[in-house]
Amino acid sequence: MKIFRKSGIIAFVSFIILLSVFGFFFLDPLAKIAVINFGERIFKAKVEIDKLDIQALKGKVILEGIAVADRNNPMQNLFQAKNANFDLMTSQLPGGKIIIDVVSVEGMTTGGARKTSGQLSEARLKAI
Repeated sequence: MKIFRKSGIIAFVSFIILLSVFGFFFLDPLAKIAVINFGERIFKAKVEIDKLDIQALKGKVILEGIAVADRNNPMQNLFQAKNANFDLMTSQLPGGKIIIDVVSVEGMTTGGARKTSGQLSEARLKAI
């Protein structure tokens, strides 16, 4: 009696490979876009992130080069930070809970000058 069919094993391995490739190439850029969109929705001003790195197996999210513009003064930042690290409790993720165990922020300043305006376009404001 066969417990596993050859076609089922091939499909499962293919799925795991595709999931790994997706995670390796697309997870960080898609998460970066999502965080920027969420930030712009909250602050109603431009949010910039130089790098976002998700280390899923370690339960870490690392943001580098964060700048959030001031919507009332678009040539200044509301705040900016060099790094922000979030350590998640990975044991709670399968249950659908996201618990951030440790948050650390380095190099945070407020009111820094911007080189470009942080004002969102009217179209962008309507879209969010």
